[in-house]
Amino acid sequence: MIKKILFYLLIVIFFNDDNLKANRVKIIAKVGTEIITNVDIDNEYKYLIALNNNYNSIEKKKIYRYAKESLIREKIKKSEIEKFFNLGIKDNYVDERIIIIYKNLGFQNINEFVDYLKDYNLKIDEIYKKIEIEIKWNQLIFEKYRNQIIINKEVLKKELIEEKRNRDTFNLSEIVFSIKNKSEFEKKYNQIIKSINDIGFEKTVLIYSESSSANNSGNLGWIDEISLSKIILNEIKRIGISEITKPIKMSNGILILKLNDKKKINKINENLENELTKLINFEKNRQLNTFSSIYFNKVKEKILINES
Repeated sequence: MIKKILFYLLIVIFFNDDNLKANRVKIIAKVGTEIITNVDIDNEYKYLIALNNNYNSIEKKKIYRYAKESLIREKIKKSEIEKFFNLGIKDNYVDERIIIIYKNLGFQNINEFVDYLKDYNLKIDEIYKKIEIEIKWNQLIFEKYRNQIIINKEVLKKELIEEKRNRDTFNLSEIVFSIKNKSEFEKKYNQIIKSINDIGFEKTVLIYSESSSANNSGNLGWIDEISLSKIILNEIKRIGISEITKPIKMSNGILILKLNDKKKINKINENLENELTKLINFEKNRQLNTFSSIYFNKVKEKILINES
């Protein structure tokens, strides 16, 4: 009897030791005096997939590898930023960037965004710190390189006029449905796809869509590409006529779009100056991104990086 008890005790100790090893925090990389652990990489993985729907179609292993690389870049930038700026101070630019992020994800306000982050065990303060590093890095690059930016306004204007001759407009239909959790999403989404295959998109709209457009078989009419969010436009451009998009998460539920038709439109005289200003800003940012890469590599060369 005593032998049996000792045997079971050894088994318990053995498995508990395994659990401790499995849950142990491990140092994955060192960037100067900063360390990156497996826990940090797990959190970065959650951050990436929460803020970018495109990661949903990428292999998990590849995302983890990118998460590690992302954290190394962040540590390098942080080490340089701290030479010029104080971090952790209230910054309106960070607030504005967070608004842009949650609106691009389809949320109407910060509370909806905070609730969404809870699904990934993320806190808004963590997002704030990461965005702050990017904002301060961009400010640093601008201060160092702003006198080296070269803009040819006339060339950009010609490019803009040519682009406005070839703008897309889309005829779209939609299905909008709400869910409470991921398991409900999978069940309802599969039902909708099966219904589309069986009876067509327009009839499926009448069964499943919760949008007021259901009264018109989901048809939204013709929509100019500049009226669409970047996420929606990217999804539409991936599909052909009569095809449907992947599900798109919105503040009011899940959106599925069908591309009924598309055509080119000419709007050369509409808002030309406003769009030229946007194009100039885009070109400035493109050049600053190039300078950013150059400066980053210079900083990286001076920092000791060890990876396990």
